[in-house]
Amino acid sequence: MVGFFKNIFGKNNKNNDENNNESKEINKIKFIEYIKRENILYNDEYDENKKNVLVMDDKKDIVDGVIDDMFILDDKKLIDINDYNIFTFYGKMAAFNIIEFLDKFENYLKIDYAVLDIIVGGKRFKDGKKVILDGIDVAYELKKRYENVFVVFYTGCMIENEDDLLMNISYVEKFKKYFGDSIYNYLISKSENIDDELEYLHKFFNGEYGF
Repeated sequence: MVGFFKNIFGKNNKNNDENNNESKEINKIKFIEYIKRENILYNDEYDENKKNVLVMDDKKDIVDGVIDDMFILDDKKLIDINDYNIFTFYGKMAAFNIIEFLDKFENYLKIDYAVLDIIVGGKRFKDGKKVILDGIDVAYELKKRYENVFVVFYTGCMIENEDDLLMNISYVEKFKKYFGDSIYNYLISKSENIDDELEYLHKFFNGEYGF
C-alpha cells in the first residue's frame, strides 16, 4: 500500500515539476517579448546569469549619462559592465512603468541594483483620485519584492544642505516613514563633478553606498 501511494505522489510531484518548468519557460518567453517590445533593455540580449540594474529618470539623457558613467568605470577596471543587464525607464510615466514591469515579472526577474531619480512627474487617476509615483515609491516597491536590492537616488531635486530644502521636506518625511532613515545618506547629486559622481557610483556597485 505504501508503494502504491508513493507511486501516486511520485507521479504528481513529477507532473508538478514539469508544470513548473513549463510555466517558467512561458514566463521567459513573455519576458523576452516584453522587454523587446518596450525597448527597456540596454544590452543587445538578456543574459539570466548577469546581475540586473534598473536606471530610472524622467529624462532619457540622464539615463544615458548613468550608463556612460558605468562605461567609464569599466574603462578604469572598477566594474565590468558585461556583468550587468541594464534596464532603462525614462519619461514622466517611468515610475508607473517600472511598477507594471515588476508586477508582470517579479517572480521571474530579480533586480540587484537600482539608480533612481526622485521626482519624475507622472500621474494617473484611480477611482477618481490622482495618483503620483516618485522614486521613493519605486524604491519601496523594489524593497518589498527584493530584500537584497541595492538602491541609490541620482537626483537634481535635492542639494547637500538640509536647511535649504524646505520645498522638498515632503520627500524627506516620506523616505523617513518608509525606511526609517535620512534620504540624504543615499543621494548622488546630478550637480556633482564627474570625479565625485564616479566615486559614488563605484561605491554603489561595490556595495558601499546605498541602501
